[in-house]
Amino acid sequence: HRDLAVYRNPAELPPARLMGEVTAVADEDAAVAALRRLDARRAAVVEGPAPADAPLEEGESASVDSFRPGALAIVARAARERLLLVSEVWHPGWSATLDGQPASILKADVALMGVVVPAGEHRVSLRFRPLHLWPAVCLTALSALACLVLARRR
Repeated sequence: HRDLAVYRNPAELPPARLMGEVTAVADEDAAVAALRRLDARRAAVVEGPAPADAPLEEGESASVDSFRPGALAIVARAARERLLLVSEVWHPGWSATLDGQPASILKADVALMGVVVPAGEHRVSLRFRPLHLWPAVCLTALSALACLVLARRR
């Protein structure tokens, strides 16, 4: 048996946080260039429209309310419109709701997700569904059926 050591990273960032400093860029190349010159602990880069820069105020927060693979719920309290940066890999299979209404997901920091939240307390829910799940399931079922038919013929 070997000893097991668990280390805590004191510089670890929370899985969801509101950002005060946000830079909007047109594409991924511009995002990479912007990230090279910014401090990613304090600033975020998004592809597309972003809230205006403004320092975070006391009492603003974001916390993960629930998490399970493919589903995440976050409670955000913002004094003004903010970018909620979520440390999950951006993929077109993710969808978001803000207080139960559909919300856009922005590509943030090249590979992460961002959701713009208005002032106030809000619940952001993120859900992942593979893009081609049902066509793949149907194709698999048809293939299995074809294999059974072919096996019975022999």
